[in-house]
Amino acid sequence: MAPSDEKPIVVGIYGVPGTGKSFLLRELKKRDTAGHLVIFEGSETIASVTPGGLEAFKTLPESEKTRYRQLAIAKIQQRAAEEAKVALVAGHLLFWSEEEGPGTPVMTQDDMEVYTHMIYLHALPATVAERRKKDITRSRPPLSVSHIERWQRDEAVELQRICEQNSILFIGLQYLASDVTITKVERLLAAFRKRARDHLLAAEHKLDTIVMDQQRYKSLEKILVFDGDKTLAAQDTGKLFWNLAYSPATPVANSDPLKKLFGGPMGYREPAFRQAALLYTEMANPVSEGNDGFNLLCDATALEVTLRPEMLLLLHRAVGSPNTAAIVVTCGLQRIWESTLKRVGLSDQVKVIGASHAYDASAIVVTPETKSHIVRHLRNDYQLTVWAFGDGVVDIPMMIAANHAIVVVGGPSQSMEEGLKVALYQQDPPLRNARQALCLDQSTKSRAIPRLNTKDIPAVDLTSNEFLDEVFQDARTGGTDNTDNTDNGHGDRIHHATALAASKILATAQRDARISGHALRTAHQRAGWYLSMTFISDIIGAEEIPEGIPHVQGSMTTGHRLRSEKNTLIVALMRGGEPMALGVSEAFPSAGFLHAKVATDLSKKHLEGVETVMLVDSVVNSGKTVVEFVQRVRHVGGKGVRIVVVAGVVQAGAVDREAEFGAMVEGDKTLDIVALRLSENQFTGRGGTDTGNRLFNTTRLE
Repeated sequence: MAPSDEKPIVVGIYGVPGTGKSFLLRELKKRDTAGHLVIFEGSETIASVTPGGLEAFKTLPESEKTRYRQLAIAKIQQRAAEEAKVALVAGHLLFWSEEEGPGTPVMTQDDMEVYTHMIYLHALPATVAERRKKDITRSRPPLSVSHIERWQRDEAVELQRICEQNSILFIGLQYLASDVTITKVERLLAAFRKRARDHLLAAEHKLDTIVMDQQRYKSLEKILVFDGDKTLAAQDTGKLFWNLAYSPATPVANSDPLKKLFGGPMGYREPAFRQAALLYTEMANPVSEGNDGFNLLCDATALEVTLRPEMLLLLHRAVGSPNTAAIVVTCGLQRIWESTLKRVGLSDQVKVIGASHAYDASAIVVTPETKSHIVRHLRNDYQLTVWAFGDGVVDIPMMIAANHAIVVVGGPSQSMEEGLKVALYQQDPPLRNARQALCLDQSTKSRAIPRLNTKDIPAVDLTSNEFLDEVFQDARTGGTDNTDNTDNGHGDRIHHATALAASKILATAQRDARISGHALRTAHQRAGWYLSMTFISDIIGAEEIPEGIPHVQGSMTTGHRLRSEKNTLIVALMRGGEPMALGVSEAFPSAGFLHAKVATDLSKKHLEGVETVMLVDSVVNSGKTVVEFVQRVRHVGGKGVRIVVVAGVVQAGAVDREAEFGAMVEGDKTLDIVALRLSENQFTGRGGTDTGNRLFNTTRLE
């Protein structure tokens, strides 16, 4: 356990004299109906251990004062331990008269070893000055507003430095003698009471809920556990968050307090992750409905995040698999990653275990140990095969605990290099079964350089059929996972959304006999766009726009498009395929677009320089028409052209290996099928049930 979890919880409530600490403690005591707190005024406690009381203490030499301060803090710690309560101590770091320079700090080394948390109250200097004037209970010399302001600022900075050096958790709080501030402190104290074990159990409970929900519609055998920052996406969401949180006018604009925190004395130990939660807490308001400001900041951060294409492919494959699930376990903010997944339509299927601010009663402090614990729980208690994906030293413990580990490499990292050396060659147990995925290095715009060497950590292509077969192989059948668990010998190249909720909703309008004409064409167009974003973009991959894109804040930023989009040809198989093809074209606006009624409408000229052809139709029944078009592409375009057949519905019989189209798919490794639904229904429409007639309101002509 971390040192802060072995000691009684002792919280310092600090601020310059006149801030309102005594008032706050009285109010907290009134509200503490459960008896969680034991409250001390620092001066009263010193008086209780000093012969002659506080007046005698004031006359003692400094060395004797230090001794009695040490006795006072020891008494406070002992009381907190004996009563198993949170001790609150009102105190001061230093005393500073306006005529003289700042006095010597009165905090002793014993204080630093006893305190586990520190709340520093920032009050309006003018309010403090007025309180001091009106205080009739004690004699306080008047101070100028400017002096109080300087005292608060310097004391807070020095106290924060002391806390960093001694692993004391620190938070600054804007203080008003009101219910708002009292509520904030109450929620902070509730968070402080949680031990490391409490957070582990909370993470385990959340994981149990996720797994049980997945098992309701899946026979789980495997689970993919992803880190967030620098793994699922190249960006660091913590840095993005703070860049948005700080206005350009702020002196610390563009700084990242998390970098300073984890690069400081706390390192990556458990207290550092608790401190990170307190940093986020300063941006949250516990009494506003839903913490709208904080959540909006998280959602704005998520808009800056672009998932790595290879990770998006794995997530979609896991969602569509009957025996595999995916979760995100991150030390970063849970809200950001939930919002990011929501943007790509995966938030319902891929859940996140992540951090939050301390006002959130359900917040979990996620540490490297949390990640490792989650993986061990999945393996030992659920008997699942775990694939762990991570990029940094905080991910190494979960990689060691997993069955398979993928080190995601997106650029140089000396800390990760050193961490891997220890994990591979010195740690017991060592890191085994690890491979590395070399992603795009954002600084060089080329593939990242491998970590250590590819002998000890072999390189792997996450998008290769070999890797996907390995990850999504169905242990029960020996085949590759498919959305309906059909083993047709080439399931890795048949991509359909039959089991997904989005597919069921989109297909409803297409199947509704009351809908035809423009409304039906719109439904087909939406389906084409959805299939493009959900499957085609993963199959083909994405590339960065070399010139970048103008950001809404005025700068240039990174943008993405379909790989070789300008060398892509969308072919609408007339007439039923046109509406869906328009949806595909909407997703990939730089691609060429061609109408074709018969295969011979495709000429050699159409395919010059084309790398990918998308053949789009509304329904594939026997597959005969599609076979003719594929053969035509191969004849005039060559074997190197990638072909993707896109359809709303594909009859399952058409892709059986015994069928002509199925045999073609099995033998052509550059041919993929993307469909909204794979159907066992062999019905072929006629007249009013024909899709083409319904699309264009021509039923009366039949």
